[in-house]
Amino acid sequence: MTVSPVKEEDASAVVDDVMARIPEHRDQALHDLQRLAADPKDNEAARRGLAWDDIRQKRYDAAAEELRRRRT
Repeated sequence: MTVSPVKEEDASAVVDDVMARIPEHRDQALHDLQRLAADPKDNEAARRGLAWDDIRQKRYDAAAEELRRRRT
C-alpha cells in the first residue's frame, strides 16, 4: 500500500464540498470553494464541488462550464 501526501488546498476543498451539502454551512463552504478555485494554482477538487452545487441547483450549463474551466 502506498500513501501519498495530500495538499492542504485539496483537503480543504474536499471538506468544503462536504460542508456545502449541509444547509447551515452551505454559504460559507461555497465562499471557500470559490476562493480555492480562484487561486492561481487550479484546484480541481474545488471546481468539482462548485459544479456539484450548480447541478443541485439545476444550473447544468454553469456546472459544465465549471468542469471545463482549467487554469494553465
